[in-house]
Amino acid sequence: MTNEIKTSQIIIDEIIQRINSKQLTAGSKLPSERVLAETFNISRASVREALSTLKNLGVVNIKQGGGAYVTDFKIDPLFDAISPLLFNQDHIDDDILEFRKILEVNAAKMACLASDTDKLKDIVEQMLNAMEETSCLASELDIAFHQEIYRLSDNFVLIQAMACVAYLLQHSININRDEILSNASDRVLVQQHQAIYEAIANHDKPLAMRLMNEHLNIRKNKEH
Repeated sequence: MTNEIKTSQIIIDEIIQRINSKQLTAGSKLPSERVLAETFNISRASVREALSTLKNLGVVNIKQGGGAYVTDFKIDPLFDAISPLLFNQDHIDDDILEFRKILEVNAAKMACLASDTDKLKDIVEQMLNAMEETSCLASELDIAFHQEIYRLSDNFVLIQAMACVAYLLQHSININRDEILSNASDRVLVQQHQAIYEAIANHDKPLAMRLMNEHLNIRKNKEH
C-alpha cells in the first residue's frame, strides 16, 4: 500500500510540473491509464489513485469513458470538502467576518481601477427590484455582489482566495443578513450595496474602502 502511494505521487508531481511549464494547459487530455502506467512503469491502480487525487484537488476533470482533462486552476473543491469542519470552532462567525474584512476592503479598493462595472450595477438594480421578493433571491444577489467585487479586483490570488472560501462567504453573508434584518429593513442593506457600487464606479478608493468596512461592521455596530 505504501509503495502504491509513492508511485502514484510520481504521476501527480509529473502532471503538476507539466502544467507549471505550460506543456499541459486547460483542456489538455492526459494519456490513458495504460499509457501512463507503461510510461512510468507503475501499476494502473497507482495511476487511478493519482488521477483521483488530482481530481479532488481540482487539477483534472475525469469524464466517464472519455479520459482525464486538465481543468482551469481551482483550489475550491478541496476546501469545500473540509470547510464545514471549521464550523465546530468557537467564535467562527466573527472570525470569518474579520477574515472577510481583510480581503474585501482591499478588494473594493482594487475594484476601483476597473473600467467596466456594468455587471456590479446590474446586480444592484436586481437588488432594488427584489426587495419585495423571497429572502433566498436577495441572499443570492448579496453573494453575487461580493463575488463580483473580487472579480473586479483583477488580482488572480485574491480571486482564487475568494473561490477557496466561497462556502464560508455564503455562510457569513447569510448569517449577517439574518441578524441585520432582524433589526432593520432590507432597504438598508440594498442602499449600502448601492453606495459601494457608486464609489467603485467613480473610482473613489478611500470611499469604497470605508463603505465596505462599514458594511461588514454593520452587525457588530448593531450589537452596541
